[in-house]
Amino acid sequence: MSRAAEALHASRVVAILRGLGPHEAVAVARALYKGGIRCIEVTYPSPGALESVAAIARELPDVVPGMGTVLTPEEVERSVAAGAEFIVSPHTDPDVIRKTKELGRLAIPGAMTPTEAVTAVRAGADLVKIFPASAVTPAFFREMRGPFPEIRLLGTGGITVENADEFIRAGAYAVGLGGALVAKDLVARGDWDAIAERARTLVEKVQAALR
Repeated sequence: MSRAAEALHASRVVAILRGLGPHEAVAVARALYKGGIRCIEVTYPSPGALESVAAIARELPDVVPGMGTVLTPEEVERSVAAGAEFIVSPHTDPDVIRKTKELGRLAIPGAMTPTEAVTAVRAGADLVKIFPASAVTPAFFREMRGPFPEIRLLGTGGITVENADEFIRAGAYAVGLGGALVAKDLVARGDWDAIAERARTLVEKVQAALR
């Protein structure tokens, strides 16, 4: 099992960072790690995304950085070169998945239908991201577990600290949270303790749902 797979299995949470520069990304990642989250996804369109991943990898060796919103094999290559240990996409693209696996990284493509989810797994996906999860509700995850119990689903989009446990109980393998976890006002104030506490609360709720 890869380091990224182990870290995700331990907490079942991916924290998603959008629109942060490298300095802020490192500070937020450090706070999230204190709260029990090791998998930190930086979205590719963010300013300095590659630099942010590289900074997290360099300054926080116990954190597992990944790149999100990766659309092409070329972006996979650049992300991995920067230090990304997992690759997340909003869609199912076999070429992106194959390049990710070729480079030895965890592949998490996006899907919204059973057909897309199966296509992703057949192309080599380790997990399948259901986005936006808020559009399908936890019931979707429960129903997907029936015919596809072997597919590990990561729910993102509209999941909050308050309802993340509902998705886990319904069958999601893990959840991904962005602004609901890393609130812009907390980042603006540099309130890293508050971010750490929100991360801790989230992880505790998710772990309780797994029991």
